[in-house]
Amino acid sequence: MKKIGIIGGGISGLYLANIINNYPDFDYEIYEKREDLNLSEGYGIQLSVNSIKLLNKIGFKNLPTSDVCFPSKVNFFQSNSSMKICDIDLTQFNDDQNRYTTIKRSALLKFLLKNIPQNKIKFNTTLTHLDIGNDIKAHFSDNSKDNLDFLIIADGVFSQFKSLISKESLEPKYNNSVALRGTLNKYDDKNISIFMGSNFHYVIYPVSQNNEYNFVAILKKKLNKTDLSNQKIFQSKDFLNSLKEILIKNSVINFENLTEIKAFPVF
Repeated sequence: MKKIGIIGGGISGLYLANIINNYPDFDYEIYEKREDLNLSEGYGIQLSVNSIKLLNKIGFKNLPTSDVCFPSKVNFFQSNSSMKICDIDLTQFNDDQNRYTTIKRSALLKFLLKNIPQNKIKFNTTLTHLDIGNDIKAHFSDNSKDNLDFLIIADGVFSQFKSLISKESLEPKYNNSVALRGTLNKYDDKNISIFMGSNFHYVIYPVSQNNEYNFVAILKKKLNKTDLSNQKIFQSKDFLNSLKEILIKNSVINFENLTEIKAFPVF
């Protein structure tokens, strides 16, 4: 039996594990540096038709309809007047089995975790180095070792381990932008709304059939390396309020119902 090591317990790593479940000649282990996976956040994710085709291979179409939304359009508006600029018809990409879908990220994670045995995920585990010969010997932060036939690096844009494979420095570049993310409980539109402003835009879309909406804004913001490495800045109320004030001053949307607010740099 061939063994596959998967670095990262996010959507990509969990999806791959679901696929491997269908092949009895392969075994796998997922290595995740976090203590657990957050399954309570209400933030959303948009899934293209190609994504749905892949997810339907592992039973995504059987998810309760209350957990998903099927927006038919992306509508573009001016932020300071809500005047509609244009729209994109999403139904042109759909077929009978696969539709453009929005959902809570946590709901997608729960679906992906459903068919993965708990003992297949090792939390609090970080890859430290590799010995590559006839097979791959992976060394981890808890002093454990695993002999692997294949290694998949699926731990995101901030991966420290892609450089172990490529032997190049692969660092993401800051895009001089900051994202402000949250959830809205009162917004009456089942489609995706994009509001365009000067040096910012924000997106609102439904993530369930229970009037829950994802909100994310991208605002231009120059920050130096010291600021970027200081997580306390992005968690401070003053910083969050300063970003929120920019949107309030330049938009006709009411942000009083915006909750679970977080900010992070865009790379």
